[in-house]
Amino acid sequence: MPLKTSRSISFPEYESLPPVVKIFALQLGALIRKMFIGVYEDLVDLQFALRVEALPTASVDYRGRLALLKNGAGAADTLHVCIKNAADTYEWMDVTIT
Repeated sequence: MPLKTSRSISFPEYESLPPVVKIFALQLGALIRKMFIGVYEDLVDLQFALRVEALPTASVDYRGRLALLKNGAGAADTLHVCIKNAADTYEWMDVTIT
């Protein structure tokens, strides 16, 4: 079975690979796509984060939302996410970016 791209190009080198290597190559490609899409979706989520000068009261309405807290001069902005904790109440948690 030839490997096809969206432009329907065949790769002769792929054709000569053992089946187990072909399967691995396809799985690796799928993993790389998922990783790229995950990073892209995270960046899109960040683009739509709330941009606030004070965090609103955490509630079910904000559950899962990101908030970029715009701090004043001399202080770095901080990123937060609203989560439901084990006590079934909502809180803003710091998101650490490294």
